[in-house]
Amino acid sequence: MESSSELIGRDVETGRLRDLVDGLHHHGFAVLLHGEPGIGKSSLLNFLKAYASRHDIRVLSASGDAAETNMLYAVLQRLLRPLVHRAGALPPAQRSALPAVLGSVESPRPDRFLVGTATVELLSDSATIVVVDDGHLVDRASLEALAFVARRVNDQPVGLLLAGRSGAVAAGRLEESGFRRHRVEPLSEAAAVAFLHRAHPEAPANVRAQWQRQAGGNPLLLRELPLGRKVEGGLAFGLRPTVTPTLVRRFAAQTFGLPAETLTLLIILAADEGTTLPEVLEAGARLIRRPMEVSALLPALDADVISIDDGRLSFRHPLVRAATYQYASPSDRLQAHRVLSHIATHDPARQAWHAAATLVGPDGPAANSLEDAAHLALRRGTPDAAVSILERAAKLSEDPAECGRRLLDAAELALQLGDHDRVLRLAGMATGCALRPMDRHRVRWLGLVHQPGPVPATVAEEAAHWARRALEQGNQSRGFHLLRQAVEGGLWAGESDRPRRSILAAAEHLPNRERVAVEVLAAPTAGAGALLKLLGENTASAHNVGIAVSGDQPALLGCAATRVGHFSLAVPLLSEAGFVFRAQGLQGRLASTLVEQAWAQIHLGRHAAAYENAAEGIQLAEQAAQPLWASAGKLVVAAVRGARGETGAALAMTDTIEIESSTHQAGGLLARAQAVRAITLMAVARHEPALTALLRLFDPTGAAYDPLLGCWMFGDLAESAGNLGRAAEARALLPAVEEIAEQTGAARARAAICYAKALLSAGDEAEEHFQQALADDSSSEPFGRARRQLAYGEWLRRRRRVAESRLPLSAALAGFEALRLPAWTDRAQREARVAGLRSGMFAEPRSAVLSPADLKIAQLASEGMSNREIGRHLFLSHRTVAAHLYRIFPKLGITSRVQLHAALAELDSLGASATA
Repeated sequence: MESSSELIGRDVETGRLRDLVDGLHHHGFAVLLHGEPGIGKSSLLNFLKAYASRHDIRVLSASGDAAETNMLYAVLQRLLRPLVHRAGALPPAQRSALPAVLGSVESPRPDRFLVGTATVELLSDSATIVVVDDGHLVDRASLEALAFVARRVNDQPVGLLLAGRSGAVAAGRLEESGFRRHRVEPLSEAAAVAFLHRAHPEAPANVRAQWQRQAGGNPLLLRELPLGRKVEGGLAFGLRPTVTPTLVRRFAAQTFGLPAETLTLLIILAADEGTTLPEVLEAGARLIRRPMEVSALLPALDADVISIDDGRLSFRHPLVRAATYQYASPSDRLQAHRVLSHIATHDPARQAWHAAATLVGPDGPAANSLEDAAHLALRRGTPDAAVSILERAAKLSEDPAECGRRLLDAAELALQLGDHDRVLRLAGMATGCALRPMDRHRVRWLGLVHQPGPVPATVAEEAAHWARRALEQGNQSRGFHLLRQAVEGGLWAGESDRPRRSILAAAEHLPNRERVAVEVLAAPTAGAGALLKLLGENTASAHNVGIAVSGDQPALLGCAATRVGHFSLAVPLLSEAGFVFRAQGLQGRLASTLVEQAWAQIHLGRHAAAYENAAEGIQLAEQAAQPLWASAGKLVVAAVRGARGETGAALAMTDTIEIESSTHQAGGLLARAQAVRAITLMAVARHEPALTALLRLFDPTGAAYDPLLGCWMFGDLAESAGNLGRAAEARALLPAVEEIAEQTGAARARAAICYAKALLSAGDEAEEHFQQALADDSSSEPFGRARRQLAYGEWLRRRRRVAESRLPLSAALAGFEALRLPAWTDRAQREARVAGLRSGMFAEPRSAVLSPADLKIAQLASEGMSNREIGRHLFLSHRTVAAHLYRIFPKLGITSRVQLHAALAELDSLGASATA
């Protein structure tokens, strides 16, 4: 361990670490140290561990491992192992999640919430600091659990300190994990001079000055430039501080002089760093044909080449591993792979990989085994590994057609990963093979999916044709994938350009859930009833349907639910799919899922969540070369900005995308642009251009024709038409809209029609519709409810019922203020002033703010009941309760449960005074 005095040039960093440890009993912390390789992150971690141990604080430590980045809970298992004796004190649900995390039982992936809460409970019984090195190599599941803890440590005596490399391929996961980030900078010039003088006092000053310039303040390079070790009594000078073959050779020098037995074990470890200590020793024994003990590794440990942590070996630096493997003779590498293929019998994927590594030419059986290993990797949720395995299987294929097929399998997986360059490389390699007709279609598809326009209808038709062929031949995976392509290919095309008949014919061969989702996406109104029956009428059913190892099913169901207006069902399904895609690194699939989820959230009035998801979706879509999804995400951003009153910026974004959509005949995207234009213009009461945009959705001769989307927006259309004296145009569309609402059964459609009827009717009939719209629980989402309250208040005031108008106007104003929508707040304030309201004069009684269901849940929550307890009391799922509370908080202008009691009491008193 290094003391702060030994960490030259790190006084500021060590001072901050001391402060974190000293304040741990008052509040926890979650900090990510990041920087380039060798910058000194591990030394700072070691300093913290030593300092915390001296202050009697429990320290748990582990390191990320490149071989385990695709394994579930690999790091968390090592961290929690010392605390396993406390598992018996956990609640049963949390305790049940631990065996799978700890690897003591074989079970499906445990509930991530239970894993997170169990981890918090285990860590927080006493002051604890969790230290994780090589955070960029931590498996996603462990990182999710640590991020869960990080969000809850502020009032717990728990500290988390992670270290990871800046710019590493997987570093994005660390940047998104919620840890407070601190970049470890290179040493100052003075500190670098002092470091070199201490490390290499015998080197001439001019040589140390050269090393200093080359190292750029990187402590590892400052130490390693002269090899850091004496070889045959002398120092080696002149190493360039870049990751080049020269640097690799310098790192290999760290193994010079080690015993032959030790080098044998290091070559085995370099061939597969996921190998355990017993496996390394067994493999070494087979190679040298006599038993080997741990003592054979002591020279490498003494030389600081490797480390042992909980029985797992790892190289101290990845360059050492690369150098060890590169400098081994070809025969030594082949022998290492061969013996590992015999030892890794418990892991078919590793076994097949090592067996293939011993081959130098085509081998059909080995290629088949590798393909099976790739499928296993997919089932384990490691698609990135599956791509590499499939590419290797293609190279070993004896049949050129099979080689091409496997390369295309790898390319399509790379497409889902969002690795555009890899897709192009693999697809390019496949074109050099003798491809079967289906595979020629797949190459054509891969060449089109990155274009700025929708896939041509003929190509989507081909995808449906080949999907049907594959499904009829029993290849469910291939058939579903091709059919999903056909459906997604038609998503952005115009209504007349979608190959419905071919898709519906192929869908007949799918399992029920997938079939229903595909049928809805191909023919929405015809299949909506079956979808609603499948998902059920509440959020809990949607969650139950979405539980799957793969994210494909919930993503498809969520997309279908969005298409027919079941937005409240779509959001949890798409959220479920997004979590799976994120955990598996499928950035390409995640991009589209986030954007579609954001689109559903716009229609639910959840602007903040929609903006956040769309912003991430845009970034991922652009990285994955998915221009259509990037444009769809930008439309969501424009809608949020428009709703907030940023009219110029929102319309500029919409104009750009509308021009692009028209140019590339992306009718689906053009329709969404009309909806976003209307959302923006309605916020500032520009009714005429808003009505023009919305009427385009009902024009069957126009490129933006989408009566389904028009149905969800019909309330806006009626409001604009009524304000312009053109109510007859809206009434003429009402029968068609009512028919769509009847076919889809969507609550969003019913609410829009009820609101429209209130605006289009006269006298007592209009008031009945207004009251029905406000009483309908489907309109209880905050934004829509505030819109209806504003319209009702305006209607009352214009009929000289000024006193009655004040209550709904006050409620609308409070709603818009809570949602932070300045444009709508201004509209409500203007109307309120006309009605004689002064700021703070009136407040909405509880019954006007909350629906009956919301009110009951708020009362029970204010009494201290948990979501599950409320659910049991009201016969609801805890997720449904959570969804209600999500809507209640902004209505009441609060942010947590502890504020509920006071908020309800205040609304009671204000409501009483308002009606007195």
